[in-house]
Amino acid sequence: MSVSTSFSTKYLDIYTSGSYVLSSTEGNITVANQWHNYPLAFWQTQLNFATWCATTGCGLSVHDQLRGHYDFATDSRNLSQSIFHFHTYYQTRKILRQISAPLTTDEAWNRYNNTYNHSAYHAVCSEFDVDPKSDWRLNRRTEWLVRGHGSIFTPLGPELQSYLRQSVTEAENGFVL
Repeated sequence: MSVSTSFSTKYLDIYTSGSYVLSSTEGNITVANQWHNYPLAFWQTQLNFATWCATTGCGLSVHDQLRGHYDFATDSRNLSQSIFHFHTYYQTRKILRQISAPLTTDEAWNRYNNTYNHSAYHAVCSEFDVDPKSDWRLNRRTEWLVRGHGSIFTPLGPELQSYLRQSVTEAENGFVL
């Protein structure tokens, strides 16, 4: 096999912005409460956790390994980068499977309330020596609000006020420091 020989394959892109970015949920008090009280139920948070385990938890640097910043020859850099990308994808999918988190193509998938196995999540946290209460949410440029008990008074009476809104650009760069 020569250096120029390669192959390509298609795989499920679990990081697509259509499923990763949280769309605005203005007026939906249930989603805002869920974000505040049960953030690991969100697909984005589950994916963040699994990606952290597959990268930082395994000692992989976004800047060095995943972007291919090496002093090697171009072919070696490309090969190394491909291996690290495969590792990250494989381990992320493996961890999502371990915690029984449905993928975006599964019928049970839900962006805001995605099921997962709590016991398995705790076991993975123990494996990576990380606190299960860690906040895996993408908080940078994510706005969320629940005023009081979810309502404010207007001249017409109490009105639900809540929102969860995220910048697409910030979310797509969520894994970049």
